[in-house]
Amino acid sequence: MNIKTFNIILVITILLVLIIPSSYAVYTTHNERLYEVLDNKMIEEAIACYNKKECITKLITLQELYDKGYLEEQIDPISKEILNPNITIDIEKKVVNR
Repeated sequence: MNIKTFNIILVITILLVLIIPSSYAVYTTHNERLYEVLDNKMIEEAIACYNKKECITKLITLQELYDKGYLEEQIDPISKEILNPNITIDIEKKVVNR
């Protein structure tokens, strides 16, 4: 193997070592942010429902928000499936329980 071939293989290896982990980090961060936006939207609407005294408890289901007109059917941003209406939102802890 001559020096030119070795240099080409070295450059390709270095690029792969840098590109693969970086791409994975960008992909996972993007997915996490998509879910964070969805969760924040559901939490915000649940708090609005509770503050208007339309939702009685601090543990609210998606179905309650659908029925009271606060949200339309929510779609999972990754799988593009409709979310389970039995998902609960705890407005005290500001957490969506999937």
